[in-house]
Amino acid sequence: MQGLKITKRYKEVFSIRDIVGIILGSFILAVAIQWVLVPANLLTGGVGGIAIILKFLSGVDLWIWYLFLNIPIFIAGYK
Repeated sequence: MQGLKITKRYKEVFSIRDIVGIILGSFILAVAIQWVLVPANLLTGGVGGIAIILKFLSGVDLWIWYLFLNIPIFIAGYK
């Protein structure tokens, strides 16, 4: 297979099931963070944990920190 060249570009196609799964998973994570972790003063790893720390330090809402911390990740993933 050394001489095989791939010349076609494939586009990623998401089904409705994929999109619903992503939305449902995001909702479950948001509920867990807002109703379990924040009231119990617990942290999670990654961007969610950093957002919780910044919320406690600054008093700014958690969703704002989560949004602004994810923007660079979305930009890097787009490229």
